[in-house]
Amino acid sequence: MTDVRIHLHFTMAAAVPLRLLDVVFRPDHLLFVEYDYPTPLDLARGAPAREADAFAALLRSEGLAAALDTADAVTGLPYEGVDAIHVYDGGRFGREAVVVDPDGGSARVVRVHGDIDLDGFTAALEDVVAGYDVTVSRRTGLALGSWLRRLVPR
Repeated sequence: MTDVRIHLHFTMAAAVPLRLLDVVFRPDHLLFVEYDYPTPLDLARGAPAREADAFAALLRSEGLAAALDTADAVTGLPYEGVDAIHVYDGGRFGREAVVVDPDGGSARVVRVHGDIDLDGFTAALEDVVAGYDVTVSRRTGLALGSWLRRLVPR
């Protein structure tokens, strides 16, 4: 799995309808890999965690190409097109979140539902994008500012 530098496991898009996805950081770009629309019944039964674990296991055992073949949608974004990546701790009441802010586009917000070491993730992320003009920041609180900017026209 040398072409995968960081695998951000078990996240959901902060949009409606909910999308279960993982974010894969590669040496020169990142991938948003979407693989399910969880329903309220799925959420109540814990199905998203099982599906996320199955995707991660496939990625580890069969590699990135096999995992991508099972995805519903894959969106790539080269680091040259990313202005900033913000890592939020969720504050007292929210979930951890990662906001990818592209140059001239809408921010992509993902809420992290799996276990994450925010300091370790942020340090690894800084290492991955070190050769690019991408700002990586660690923030406290909810990632609402980035989400709300999508609703307000510029």
